[in-house]
Amino acid sequence: VGFVRRTGVEQAYATFGAHPRPFHGLVQETNPYVEISYVTDPGALLLNRDATIGLSTQFLDGSTLGLTYANRFERLAAPFAVSGDTITAGVYRSKEASVSYQSNQGRPLNGSLTLGTGDYYGGVRRSVGGHLQWRAHYRLVFEVSASHNAVRLPQGAFNADVFGGWVHVAYSTRLFGSAFVQYNGQSNQLVTNMRVNWIYGPLSDVFLVYQERRDVGLGVTLERAATVKVTRLVGF
Repeated sequence: VGFVRRTGVEQAYATFGAHPRPFHGLVQETNPYVEISYVTDPGALLLNRDATIGLSTQFLDGSTLGLTYANRFERLAAPFAVSGDTITAGVYRSKEASVSYQSNQGRPLNGSLTLGTGDYYGGVRRSVGGHLQWRAHYRLVFEVSASHNAVRLPQGAFNADVFGGWVHVAYSTRLFGSAFVQYNGQSNQLVTNMRVNWIYGPLSDVFLVYQERRDVGLGVTLERAATVKVTRLVGF
């Protein structure tokens, strides 16, 4: 997967931050920062502007606390549908704030929690999300995640929930695999993805991938695909 260069726009980006380390207390390092992104069309018409200030604090136990505040401007050229409602084209200004906490990822059991609130295309969005990882064995890792978004628009209100689960298995440094399951409450769809990777030589792999998307309400399979990919390094 690569990147396609977007044409017809000009972008400017700048960031500034510091990493002071206090000599006392429970804090190992703090990172206050500012980020600004400015996107215009070739005629200098402002399309998007993101201005974010944040503070990331890393504690001596390996955990991290993050605070962010963002001020955004977006010029929506065409309307789009969300949960049966239509977001009309126009200019939207929004302010968002979030707080997140990540426990020490070096521990066998670790997790994160994020809370956010802010504007959403003329309405309001409240969000909460979490992630939990358990390294049961150096060959076996389990992960679960969940997110909840409560959106209130002038046209109506809706909730969007997404739940996910991962299993990572490593038989050896050359043979490993993973399985991923995600449920989207908004679309009522269940996505399953399973992958096996065998490294049979230097920079040479065999990938076996199975993917399925089902409509839970209708009980039918919307999409199913099995893929085999073989790569081989040839030196000359």
